[in-house]
Order: sequence, then C-alpha cells, then structure tokens
Amino acid sequence: ARSRFAVLKAGEQIKPHLDINTDKAVRIHVPVITHPDVVFGLQGKKRTVEEHMPADGSMYFINQGYKHWVYNNSPIDRVHLMFVVIGQNNILEGKEVYWDE
Repeated sequence: ARSRFAVLKAGEQIKPHLDINTDKAVRIHVPVITHPDVVFGLQGKKRTVEEHMPADGSMYFINQGYKHWVYNNSPIDRVHLMFVVIGQNNILEGKEVYWDE
C-alpha cells in the first residue's frame, strides 16, 4: 500500500503506543542503518520483548495492534525501510518480533 524511510534520531524514542486498523494492513520493517543500542519493544498478551533489529538484510513483521515502542540510545540515527501491506495472505517469510503462543 505504501512505503517510507522511518528515521529515529540519535537519543530519541517512540513512546509506547498502539496503531489502529491492524485488521486491514500489516507493517514490515527492513533495518537499513542501526546500532546495537537501538531497541524495539512490544508488549503482547503473554509477554513483553525488547530486542535489537540488526541491519543484516532481514525483514520483520510488526503486529502494530500490540503496544510497541523504540529507544534509540545510540550515537547515530536509526533508519528503517517500512512497508505497509494490505492484508496478510501473501506474507510468506520474515522474522516476527513477537508472536502469541
């Protein structure tokens, strides 16, 4: 549906939030420039995770219907290529940051 480069400046954060209309689209992140001190967090139904997404060519499916946040405690700006995809039927591969068990 759309794509963009998402930049999070060094030392900044995205506060915990939920996105709406998650039944209509999903978000995929491809880290382009990052640092080990950039952490993505997600609070699901059963557990909370925080992890670094390395810029190694991987893509990450983000369930933005759960509370999520990002801390950039690094000296560099974080850049992700983000895709919003309509529907979920054609997503075959990718690393999930969180899944409910």
